[in-house]
Amino acid sequence: MSQSAQPEPPPPGPVNGPGIGPGFSAGTPEAMIRPLPVRKFADLLPATTPRYPASTSNGSAADPRVPPARHDAAEASRREEVAHVQTIVRMVALAAFESMTGVRPVHQLARWLEAGQYEKLRCRVALINATRPDDGTRSRRNTSIRRTRLCPVATGAYEASLVVAENDRVRAAALRVERRHGHWTVVDLQLG
Repeated sequence: MSQSAQPEPPPPGPVNGPGIGPGFSAGTPEAMIRPLPVRKFADLLPATTPRYPASTSNGSAADPRVPPARHDAAEASRREEVAHVQTIVRMVALAAFESMTGVRPVHQLARWLEAGQYEKLRCRVALINATRPDDGTRSRRNTSIRRTRLCPVATGAYEASLVVAENDRVRAAALRVERRHGHWTVVDLQLG
């Protein structure tokens, strides 16, 4: 190897350049370390655009983070509807399981179920009662709802799945609830 193939040592003295600050010599370890750019979490997020117009109808500037009042009212109305439907779903499922155990008469569900679903449940309860021994006592089961999941599937229609616990077993239920003539009606009921 010849002497000319080796790189020349850096010149002594202060050198400025990218990653090298004033007062550092090119041959010092501080000059060899190039600082990494600082990345902030906000740099990883996509650039956002305001969801609401920058000015109101009277020309004054509006804060884009504050939604209009009608949005708040619509959101509150939707939350209220979901809570109401969830209450109906829980009540109907609990009553259906109680009617199958003989604790509740099935005709109490006639108002909430569509005619076909009510007839299907009434026949199932009649079959259970026909096979149950008539010893004069009814088995009292502590039926409770463990979990409810409610999903909107269309305007005025929700589907729900429930986990129902009895004394010695856990069962499932699935319901479809639709708004008909201003009244929530269970149009499909599946009990496991």
